[in-house]
Amino acid sequence: MEHQVQAAEQPPAPPPIPLEGFDAEAVRIGLERDALTQLWQDPGFRALTGQLTGELDPERVRRDLLANALRLSPSMAPDLYRIARQTAGLLGVGAPLELYQAAGAENARMHLVQEPALLEVQGRLLALIDDEALRALLGHELGHYLAHGDGDGLGARRVAARVALQADGVPDGVREAARIHSLACELTADRVGLLACQDLGAALRLSMICTTGLSGETLGWDTEAYRAQCVELCEQLLAAGERAEGLTHPEHSVRGYALW
Repeated sequence: MEHQVQAAEQPPAPPPIPLEGFDAEAVRIGLERDALTQLWQDPGFRALTGQLTGELDPERVRRDLLANALRLSPSMAPDLYRIARQTAGLLGVGAPLELYQAAGAENARMHLVQEPALLEVQGRLLALIDDEALRALLGHELGHYLAHGDGDGLGARRVAARVALQADGVPDGVREAARIHSLACELTADRVGLLACQDLGAALRLSMICTTGLSGETLGWDTEAYRAQCVELCEQLLAAGERAEGLTHPEHSVRGYALW
């Protein structure tokens, strides 16, 4: 008698190990502090910082979000809230979470108010990623909350650095320092995202999705091939003494290389 041979189901990935006493300062890219110190030496930047404290006002930020995005309730997105709360607990984030969905290109953004923690997802991103890649995404955004909010009193300076990067009439030296600061902040948040999912493949899948806008079924998820591509490019850049491209975010290959 012939027997049907069925492929064994893969067991679910074990939950990430809690990070006792996690301190974002321990994984912060040093260039962040260097660039922010350089920016603070510019009188125009200091003046700009004083004008942007409203960007850290929870009520103002929440009002803007409610005007342009849908606030998701736990009943609307139970799996998202479940994983978000697990990830927040793993990283020691005690503030209540509010999650929002907006239209646009696939992206996510953590608004840097202290409480509640306001996370906005854009486009079809939530429909494209698996649970492990979602942990990497949430960890990245909560990394911004922990490392780049106003917990150390530098939140207004970080907001001003973001504004200076895009504003007209900014001196070249200030703009370059703001660029370096932004790139370093993203790499710091990527480190936290990797610690949150504890799976390099998941972190790389997230990068592949955000770069292409395609789902896992389309991409096939050969994360090893993607990792090798990132390493090859970055080793060529290093050998040639070239700098990475990127204005607000490092190019995806650089981020993949840094994660590896």
